[in-house]
Amino acid sequence: MNIAHWIAASLSNQGVRYVFGVPGGEVEALLDACYHQGLEFVLTTHETGAAFMADSYYRRTGRMGVVLATIGPGAANAVTGAAQAYLDRSPILFLTGTVAESLLPFYPHQVIDQVALLAPVTKWSAQLTVETHRAQLEDALRQMWAGPLGPAHINLPTNVAVAEAEGEPLGPVRRERGPLLTSEAAQEWQGWIGRARQPVLVVGVEAATPELAPLVARFARRYQMPVYTTYKAKGVMPERDPMVMGGIGLSPHFDRIAQAHLEQADLVLLLGFDPVELRSEWLGAWPKLAVAEVGENVGRHPGFPAKKTLAVDLKSFLEAMLAGANPNRESSAALEPWKNQQAEILERGRKLAASGRGLNPAQVLDVVEEVKGDAIVTIDTGAMRIAANHILRMDAVNAVLQSNGLGTMGYALPAAIGAQLAEPDRRVLALVGDGGALMLLGELSVAQALALPVVVLVFVDRALALIELKQGRMGHAPVGVHLQPPDFVEVARAFGGVGERPTTLEELRAALASALARRDRLTIIEVPVDPAAYAELM
Repeated sequence: MNIAHWIAASLSNQGVRYVFGVPGGEVEALLDACYHQGLEFVLTTHETGAAFMADSYYRRTGRMGVVLATIGPGAANAVTGAAQAYLDRSPILFLTGTVAESLLPFYPHQVIDQVALLAPVTKWSAQLTVETHRAQLEDALRQMWAGPLGPAHINLPTNVAVAEAEGEPLGPVRRERGPLLTSEAAQEWQGWIGRARQPVLVVGVEAATPELAPLVARFARRYQMPVYTTYKAKGVMPERDPMVMGGIGLSPHFDRIAQAHLEQADLVLLLGFDPVELRSEWLGAWPKLAVAEVGENVGRHPGFPAKKTLAVDLKSFLEAMLAGANPNRESSAALEPWKNQQAEILERGRKLAASGRGLNPAQVLDVVEEVKGDAIVTIDTGAMRIAANHILRMDAVNAVLQSNGLGTMGYALPAAIGAQLAEPDRRVLALVGDGGALMLLGELSVAQALALPVVVLVFVDRALALIELKQGRMGHAPVGVHLQPPDFVEVARAFGGVGERPTTLEELRAALASALARRDRLTIIEVPVDPAAYAELM
């Protein structure tokens, strides 16, 4: 078995089923190995799109993602995808090819230092050698699954790929759990949390897993703690539960309400928190809060200090807390003033009438909320995403997929394809702005080739609305923000799909319901919207 086949077999042992990417001469040995080891290669049109598909596939399955990129431009194109995985805490393995080791010192064509290129946006980046390939791959996998989770990069010279491998392929490498909670610490924290009169729970991405989500919900109810989540943790507790206060991190209007609420608390408990998801305005709020932090990666955030920390496996912490006595408090009634303020913001945004530019995006999102059912929703970065996170209610963790640590545009469309591959029988809906849709529009060819019934709802306002809004608030002219998008109905047809352009909310409701019921091909629904409502919602 050569090293390329050994790598592919080792990945198969990790539960990998798909490899996403764009081939090239320097990765042909790996591509052939993936084929013979039963790993399905998904040909994408861009390496960034491949990484976003791998990211959403991981979010929906818990299995590591894999991206294959060739020398030079392939590796360079993968950088944004690696940065997404790095800042959004996703275990994605990036495999890049390069020329033979004997050529590297003097052969310049397409040759760049790919290890150095990807090192700043991965947890581990190295060039495999014949002598150390076994230890290197094992180390890469362990680094990916060590907290905080993140990507790793392996650069594979062509001569190493075809050299003989050492020993059997690697067995499964799993995430290592943090320290378990001791009985003494459990008693201390049970009493401490139980004595708080107005505690508030803030849940972050580390706790946003199918295993932990039910425990988080039970914990919040047991200790009567209202729950805020970061955007990545949206749905960790069913959002129609009266204890759920909504998301924090990006909207100035909603964040001011949350900050004022947290200032009234005598305990703000951070559970699996990662400040990579918050705006800089939260730095000023933090010193005012009575913060305690629990998770595997506590105390690493100098701008977000906690007065009390506990580095512990979250599952063991939650189970121990649930075994404790119920605290004697009722805090649900106190939530209404804060919820009413949030409702007022949404109502202001909804009241704006449709204009000649298009429908009110808040009302469009109300229709999405009404029709989506249990669909997986991917949301692209921009003004629409902030509104969507406060209008859509999700009942399950990772039912919404979005880029928040990196906050990159272009994520939602390929992420929807990755989610549909992960769960072919689920309905998947991508919410994108026209600017985000244009960035990786070519990935629709993947949906076409694989007959994936992804639904793409494009909010067409012919602008980078979030940046235009910021320009206006700063007194600047709207420079470089106006777009000339294509006819997305014709784009859908060009990719073998169905295109719709509803002009009323009633037409949208019918088109979206029909699209989500369609199971044989993709659908693009183009909705002209007036961005005026975003100013009210943000």
